[in-house]
Amino acid sequence: MLTHTLFFLATITSVLSCIDHTNYFPPQHNHSNHLSIRAEEGDTKDWSYPSFNWPEIRVEYALCHNGTQQSPIGLSHSQGHSKKITPVFDRYKKAKGELYNWNHGVAFNFYHPEGDFSGLPSMEIQGQGRATERVFLTGWHMHTPSEHMVDGVRTHAEMHFVHVNTNGTARAVIGVLIQAGTFDSPFFAQLPKPLIYFSNDSTVQNIEIDPYLAIREVKDYAKFWTYKGSYTTPPCTQGLQWFVSRDILYTSVRQMQEILGVGTYSAREIQQIWLHEVNA
Repeated sequence: MLTHTLFFLATITSVLSCIDHTNYFPPQHNHSNHLSIRAEEGDTKDWSYPSFNWPEIRVEYALCHNGTQQSPIGLSHSQGHSKKITPVFDRYKKAKGELYNWNHGVAFNFYHPEGDFSGLPSMEIQGQGRATERVFLTGWHMHTPSEHMVDGVRTHAEMHFVHVNTNGTARAVIGVLIQAGTFDSPFFAQLPKPLIYFSNDSTVQNIEIDPYLAIREVKDYAKFWTYKGSYTTPPCTQGLQWFVSRDILYTSVRQMQEILGVGTYSAREIQQIWLHEVNA
């Protein structure tokens, strides 16, 4: 372990995602801030972009082709916005974790004891005809360009806030579309510089992040689309409630260049709307 004010850890594992997975894996470390990998995922990341051939790689990736609620999807202002299901960010608070790169862009995992998510930042999902559910924010990661398209247009980037229930099962994703603008984004201003490059296996430890800054920058998530969807990477597991903000988070040109400069193309092709129950 090297010390450069913060700690960089050099022992790594491959970047993976799965049904039991809270966020894309960083290099290994001594903090229990992620869940175990399912054995079927293997020891290597065997997929890449573009995404058309994922089902051909493994039988476990079949949902990527035949799933009925696959993400991302195309969204439109003509669809209107959700009025029945609402995320309430009542416990989005500052918390410490580690910054890394998931081989395609910047990512962050919050620290928590193994199997205990109760101390993490959290939100409540409220909706007509459904039980209120509290879900816990395990981390976030970046995609460039955005995965969701609005009226056929992609933004420069998209950030996914991944939430689990008390059992550690992934339940919801908060999507934030990001575009270069004029002024610095307060959310991205809190990240240490330089950002970690996509081929760099280091992590930066003990970073305190305020996730609510991102929510505030999209007008407190007042208007959004929601639908039943999936992970956007293999094995494309379904069962997630997706939220995508109508309002865009703007960065400065310099910040966007930094974000794009440490990432690679990571947008899955748009999936056909099927049993997604958009805004239902």
